Amino acid sequence: MGESKTKTLLRGTRAILSYRRERDLLIKQVTSIIARLQARPQGSDLVEITLNIGSLSMQANKVRWASENLTVEAKDMRYVTSQPYPDFFDKVIPKRCVQLSAVSKHYYHALVTHALHPIKRIEEIERTAAVDLHVSLANLTHS
Repeated sequence: MGESKTKTLLRGTRAILSYRRERDLLIKQVTSIIARLQARPQGSDLVEITLNIGSLSMQANKVRWASENLTVEAKDMRYVTSQPYPDFFDKVIPKRCVQLSAVSKHYYHALVTHALHPIKRIEEIERTAAVDLHVSLANLTHS
């Protein structure tokens, strides 16, 4: 026995809202981290940024899962069907989220290493982290 149209519509709408909420939160987090990295953080501020970079991986996974959920719950809704690529929500967005997660894990480990054993070229790492996060963000938002 099939679901009612109303129930299907509500589930699809909930999936879309969940995806948008998680995506917007990820974009806000990445943008904030980039701005703080460009300000050349020191001491406890750098530790806080390191922890925030570590949490990006989980937020990217949430966006990936919400995106994949769209292809199930809202597959016939205009928000999903009007995207530029046929596999936008089940292949393109998840791939970009995995890339962002990998970048964040890489820089998280680099900054944790610096916290334990200070390295001289931390400014270079901060600069490249900001650039790589910016590129990952651009890939995610302009897919």
